Amino acid sequence: MWDGGDGLMADARCEPTGVLVRRWRVAAGLTQQELAIRAGVSVGAVRDLEQGRVTRPRARVLEQLAGALGLDSSQRADLAAAV
Repeated sequence: MWDGGDGLMADARCEPTGVLVRRWRVAAGLTQQELAIRAGVSVGAVRDLEQGRVTRPRARVLEQLAGALGLDSSQRADLAAAV
């Protein structure tokens, strides 16, 4: 569950993968380029995922992004469920 800052909780599993990645990236204070560097992926991969151009990202890429974002096990489960 995620509190969008408005006090309302939203089930993260109902949201597309790219929306979750963008939310967590912004919350971490990272640019797409900074996240890409930390995760060892291209900035295009991050951009395409966030913009919905890639709807079924590779598991390895998701793991790299999750690690770079410092996601906990619950967040990682939400990310995996969003695919």
